Amino acid sequence: FLCFLACTSLKNNKCFFLFFVVVETINTEIKFKRLATAAILGFSLVAIDGLFQYLSGRDFIRGYPLPYGGRETFGISFPRIQASMHNPNAFACYLVAVIPLIIALIFYYPNRVLKIILSPVAFLGLFNLFYTFSRGCAAGLTMVLLLFSIIKKDLKPVIVVASIILLFFVLVLSPILKWAL
Repeated sequence: FLCFLACTSLKNNKCFFLFFVVVETINTEIKFKRLATAAILGFSLVAIDGLFQYLSGRDFIRGYPLPYGGRETFGISFPRIQASMHNPNAFACYLVAVIPLIIALIFYYPNRVLKIILSPVAFLGLFNLFYTFSRGCAAGLTMVLLLFSIIKKDLKPVIVVASIILLFFVLVLSPILKWAL
């Protein structure tokens, strides 16, 4: 165990110990609800900021302009949402950290009012994730949902998220494909 800690980087050690601190600290349902509420409220604020940046060209927290990808595909440079984060990939990593929690609450928490409130938040998070154009985070979200569905023995979350992603491809990429062809 000590060899493992000595061989890994300092950053990995911090994450490793942070996991155990969280596991030992969040030991009651009340503490978990407080943590989940804080995470979802922060997520909602940043997701609204990403939508605002997509629509207006600037985010309302730090005033960052909407960055463009830099690489041109078919002569088009795609805007990549970053909200108040330093780059689109950091924003996508933040989204991927909270989206599985929201999806799990939508599918498995018994409160219907909470499900109705969280559904647009999850959709907004997936919208922002799509417009970050971060392939690694999208693949990470897919793997988390696959593992989640295997553990729960339920394919409902994977089917719903896959259909939303397919809907995004149809609605968003079809004008680009028409233009390119």
